[in-house]
Amino acid sequence: MFRVALGVHEPGLAWSGRVSDWLPIETAPFEMVSPSGREEDADPWLSWCLLWISDEFGGLPLVGGMDAGHWLYRIDDRACGEIQTVPTHWMPLPSPPIDEDKPRSSAGMLEGLV
Repeated sequence: MFRVALGVHEPGLAWSGRVSDWLPIETAPFEMVSPSGREEDADPWLSWCLLWISDEFGGLPLVGGMDAGHWLYRIDDRACGEIQTVPTHWMPLPSPPIDEDKPRSSAGMLEGLV
């Protein structure tokens, strides 16, 4: 049986979007990062993005990335945990929402302070 993700959203989880939006994990923009600056010490690194973790119920979307060869996911603003299953797909994080009541430039932020 073939399952299709239809844009599931639950508190604490990222928006899953349409199946056609997800890209194979092999296409993610990995970088090789070395604390020592030597190429032979480099480990794969992937900035925060949306990851798809397949499971027996279809799958789970979450915000995650890779650091020093370990898959991580965001628990909250200050903590992350390690993912035990390798993600199968990824997509970039969406742009943050724009608050129309707040200024958009540093010049605008200074208004009212002078």
